[in-house]
Amino acid sequence: MEIIFNQSKKENIKEKTTISAFLKDHDLLKEGVAVALNGEIVRKADFEKTVLKDNDSLDVFNMVCGG
Repeated sequence: MEIIFNQSKKENIKEKTTISAFLKDHDLLKEGVAVALNGEIVRKADFEKTVLKDNDSLDVFNMVCGG
């Protein structure tokens, strides 16, 4: 199964992969991470129960503080 990651990179994933599992596998499950699935922001509380599907688009953002 394949998804589009950060608008350009195609990633092969296993069926029934959750957002949480994908983030863990890519060392992205950190404080300050935000995720959009098919253009919709996903609440952090839903990462564990949201299953990725073939051809989904997943965008991951890291919050950065600065001055």
